[in-house]
Amino acid sequence: MRQLVANLLDNVLRHTPPGTRVSVTLSSQDACLLLCVRDDGPGVPEADIPRLFDRFSRSEASRSTDGHGLGLALVAAVARIHGGSASILPAPGFGVEVRLAR
Repeated sequence: MRQLVANLLDNVLRHTPPGTRVSVTLSSQDACLLLCVRDDGPGVPEADIPRLFDRFSRSEASRSTDGHGLGLALVAAVARIHGGSASILPAPGFGVEVRLAR
């Protein structure tokens, strides 16, 4: 779980322009815990969203920054190992929601 959170925070630090606001929230809904990391930056192109959790996949907008396209794939894998899931939140900005059973 520590690696999951570290990857989400590293992702937001790498891929958001200076001055971007970031929120990290933890809440409960029904029988789940929801961890959301969201920013108010430019987001990613809609066409890139379906593959963002694939290993070695990167949004075209992030190709000029360091990274190998493993961060979100690892987030999704850790969530699955713990019986949960990860999903991309709708615009504006970019966000990831991790849903875990309590």
